Amino acid sequence: MKKLLTLVAIFMLISAGCDSGSNGDSGKGNGGNGQTTLTITNSSDYGGLVFSFGNTDFEVMNRGGEATKTVSAGTRFVYVIAEYTFQNPALIEKGFGGVHQMFEVNEVFTCEDSKSNQFTFTNNTVVTMIGGDSGYRDSGGPTTGTLATIFAGIENYYLHLDD
Repeated sequence: MKKLLTLVAIFMLISAGCDSGSNGDSGKGNGGNGQTTLTITNSSDYGGLVFSFGNTDFEVMNRGGEATKTVSAGTRFVYVIAEYTFQNPALIEKGFGGVHQMFEVNEVFTCEDSKSNQFTFTNNTVVTMIGGDSGYRDSGGPTTGTLATIFAGIENYYLHLDD
């Protein structure tokens, strides 16, 4: 009988030390709701970026912006749509204002099921230009690189278009 009481006492001590789950966390890393979420942060120097993951679109984000959406778990590309205004006054004088372009982040991103996932877009994130201006693409300008590299190539292309 003494052994039985000892086992019951040990079981009660172990049970008392376990989390009852009353804090709302199911242990799935997302506050207990079991949803798969993705938070995208725009840590780049570019504003007005629109991101998407799978069939989920995020709102327009300025520098330092952040948005969280419920997404389907899985491995997919993150897409970025950028509205870029040319900086070179010579281009503006020629009537070129800027470009609206879609990019694919070069590395796929995996959202784990029932977790809070995080993706941060920075100045060093490598992207590939999707579609876009065929003249620029055919000119051999950089279509894979950072946004800064690609935008500089586009500006250079339009600057020397008449050459």
